Amino acid sequence: MSVFVATYLLGAWGGQALFIAPDLGAALWPPSGLFLAALLLCANSRRPWFIVVGAVTDFVASFLIFGFPAGLSVAIAVGNTLEAAAGAYLLRRWTGSDFRLEGTASVFAFTLLAALASPLLSTAVGGTAMSFHTGQPLLSAWKLWWTGDAVGVLIFTPLVLFLFRKQRAAVQDDPPAGLAEIILMLCVLLLGGHVVWLPPYPNEFFLLPVLIWIALRGEFLTIVFANFLVTLQAVLYTQHGYGSFASDPSLETRQLLTQSFIMAAALTGLVLAGQACQRRKSILELQAARNAAEAALASAERARASAEEASRVKSQFLANMSHEFRTPLNAVIGLSHLLHQRAMPADMARFVTHIQHAGEQLLALTNDVLDLSRIEAGELRLEDVPFALMPLLDAVQAMVRTQADAKSLPLWLDVAAGVPPRLVGDPLRLRQVLLNLLGNAVKFTAAGQVTLRLEVVAREAGWIRLRFEVADTGIGIAAEQQQRIFEPFVQGDSSTTRRFGGTGLGLSIVRRLVDLMGGTLQLQSQPGQGSVFSVELPFRVG
Repeated sequence: MSVFVATYLLGAWGGQALFIAPDLGAALWPPSGLFLAALLLCANSRRPWFIVVGAVTDFVASFLIFGFPAGLSVAIAVGNTLEAAAGAYLLRRWTGSDFRLEGTASVFAFTLLAALASPLLSTAVGGTAMSFHTGQPLLSAWKLWWTGDAVGVLIFTPLVLFLFRKQRAAVQDDPPAGLAEIILMLCVLLLGGHVVWLPPYPNEFFLLPVLIWIALRGEFLTIVFANFLVTLQAVLYTQHGYGSFASDPSLETRQLLTQSFIMAAALTGLVLAGQACQRRKSILELQAARNAAEAALASAERARASAEEASRVKSQFLANMSHEFRTPLNAVIGLSHLLHQRAMPADMARFVTHIQHAGEQLLALTNDVLDLSRIEAGELRLEDVPFALMPLLDAVQAMVRTQADAKSLPLWLDVAAGVPPRLVGDPLRLRQVLLNLLGNAVKFTAAGQVTLRLEVVAREAGWIRLRFEVADTGIGIAAEQQQRIFEPFVQGDSSTTRRFGGTGLGLSIVRRLVDLMGGTLQLQSQPGQGSVFSVELPFRVG
């Protein structure tokens, strides 16, 4: 609080020297910017005390330093206090929290709300009182009062904010320019300012390129000091008769031109600094987002590699275990077959039959797991050998005919004309695909029929594409289950497993084998009406 009072009084005392003509008052009023900055910097709980202390300090400055009457000093203190309080309130309402200069939007808000709008309150109270005290025309008094307060806010509020409060992001505190470049820019500004204000060709606006350089490279941290230096140069040189503004015979016009130049230069610097700061912040955010995306991609790649390794290890384990299972299972099946050929009581023969069937089911499951693990591990290699097609189809039908006869199901084979008798491909995997589809069709069909159709889809330069259709009149598959049934260990629903048994590996193996063979697999089914599985596969004509 004591620092605020001392700085306020020092600013009021120094403001006396910042005039173009003594009778017109100060060209800019530093306490306006200091008061607003103090209210923006202090905590909410201390703001009322700062308002009271600021009002009292302003009265003391007007009464003791400038020697104004008590009534006029009170009016000036009330006007300046209203101005600072309104500016702080409007800026906090705009941000919803503490106000900070961080980009173009904050610069425009600061300019419109604090530098241009709020001084109207002080002008209405203090400027009117000063007009009555000096006899100066009211509009002239308002004009000089408002411009002095507006310039004071534009120059001193940003300067104090950056001196006494660390900004939210490092973007504002660490501009692209280094310390050496910042010193060089300020030296160029001082030297250039000295040159452009002196005869024979004074032109103050030659300083604008230097200010643009400072704003774009030094951003807020440097432009607030540059604006302060330009303000001192403009006021002091014009005060001593240097520069193009001093050539005007009217002192009031000189002051207004000087104030207008300071406001234009300050606004140009602050807006460009806001744009540069916002652009660099966007670049940093984009870089951070890209780094995060690259890190996420690298993490996903590591996770994918880990998952692939885990899948490979799992598949290798299953393959090894499946091989280990097959040896004792073959022994169980073989020994049960030998026992079944020996004379034994009926109940023991039934037990041996059950053992043999259980062993065969377990061996089929083991073979399925082995095939699936080999496919997932990428170790399954397709053959490319000539084979006769019709014997293969007959063999597949023969393998499921026993189950079909047990249900009194007709098993039909419909081969269209034009199907070549010999092909070149992988007969083992084709038999496995058809056997799985026919076995499922027989398993899930209680009445009706099961049909295997074969037709030519396309021919091209020694290649032929065949469509194998397995149609049944069984229980059918609901639409919502038709994609899931091709996943490992999945059947239509839990009741299907309970009623018909099975592991849910057959269709998963079929789909993967068809993909390996370069074919397509389609399903058409409705619950209660049966299913049609269509497989299209390419072969060379043998």
